[in-house]
Amino acid sequence: MTALVVPPAPTQCVVSGITTRSATVTVTPAAMTSTATAYTVSGGTKAAGASKVTFSGAATAKAKGVDGLLHGVKHSFAATTSNATGAGPSTSCSGTTPLVQVSVSAAPSGVGSVAAKTRTVVAKVTSSNATVQTPSVARTSGAGPASGEDLGAMSKCAASSTTHCTVADSWRADPLLDGVAYRVTGSASDGVNASTATATASTDALDTPSITVGTRTTRKIAASFTAGNGSAGSSSIGLTGLGYTDGRSATRDPLTDGTAYTVTARISDGFNTVAATKATSTTTLSTPSTPACVASLTDSTAPGRLTISGGDQVRLGTGGTGYSNSATYSTLAAGTYVGYARDVASDGHNYNYSAWDACPSATVKAAAPSTPSSIAVGGYTPSLGYIAFTTANAADASSFTIQAPLDVARDWPGDDLRRRDCLRRVCSCSRER
Repeated sequence: MTALVVPPAPTQCVVSGITTRSATVTVTPAAMTSTATAYTVSGGTKAAGASKVTFSGAATAKAKGVDGLLHGVKHSFAATTSNATGAGPSTSCSGTTPLVQVSVSAAPSGVGSVAAKTRTVVAKVTSSNATVQTPSVARTSGAGPASGEDLGAMSKCAASSTTHCTVADSWRADPLLDGVAYRVTGSASDGVNASTATATASTDALDTPSITVGTRTTRKIAASFTAGNGSAGSSSIGLTGLGYTDGRSATRDPLTDGTAYTVTARISDGFNTVAATKATSTTTLSTPSTPACVASLTDSTAPGRLTISGGDQVRLGTGGTGYSNSATYSTLAAGTYVGYARDVASDGHNYNYSAWDACPSATVKAAAPSTPSSIAVGGYTPSLGYIAFTTANAADASSFTIQAPLDVARDWPGDDLRRRDCLRRVCSCSRER
């Protein structure tokens, strides 16, 4: 009976089917007189995400599966043959696992109804040997996030999207600040190993609006602006204190003449906004020349009639009511009157006036008193010192003079009579011989 001896070392071991985390190690045993009870493989470097390197396969299987290997390194393995006496010497072999591969590209994008190159970055992350993980975005400066800024994990694009990117293996960040550099970090993993890659992309800066002031009159300002980007639907333009009009052009009418205004134009991509201003003003309404006032006295005796003309507005006296073009003043009492005239300039909203020009003064004379058509003398009472009489057709008389010869004169004592109360008025009565 032949005694058992320790089995010889395997003729060789071969590493095959190698991936970023696994491989197959095949043992080629040497010729031996005894029966092999097991073939074993050991070695390899553990991946960071694995608890250990694991080996699989039946004890007598010559091909052993290896898993949990660190990617991108050369791994050394030892293969042995065992029989009833135990394991024999080992034979070594090695193999190198490839790195987990990942690549990232990123750029601003305007594809979609919401996306704009001033606010959207789209990234593409690919790997040929691992599973792509959700990428993240951050400012290259390390600052942020601003309110509403979409930093951190990116959103996956969907083929059915109408608002943003539609490429399935791409990712988006929106909204972002305009004119800012961002770093996209992408990764891929095989479950125990991972690789990362980065790419930078800068959003476009929103254009500063270029304002043009068009028509300017005493009451109107028309303005517009242009910009190479931004959304026309998110643009607005306005004047100081008068609010904004959506769009990129506006006309304000009516305005105060000779007044300074500031045109403000704003463009937006729906998240970022840029504004520009431009000073302007309405033109000044001209002051008309002072006209020559004309006074026409058509009735110079009270009650008088006077017409004032010669300007766009006229009035009688310094505090009189102003009238347009000309005015006629009737039933004027006796006295001296002065009319005034001035011209008016207007654009339908603003008004400017010339100085008032004074007409030559016009005098209305008092009317001569009426001659009574009859006088009826009442009783004379010497002890009371007055006579009573009435008149007809003398309503405008303010005094009366009774002259001799009259039938009643002989009944009046003395040469003069004092002022008397004659019925409803105070009358001056006198006697002449």
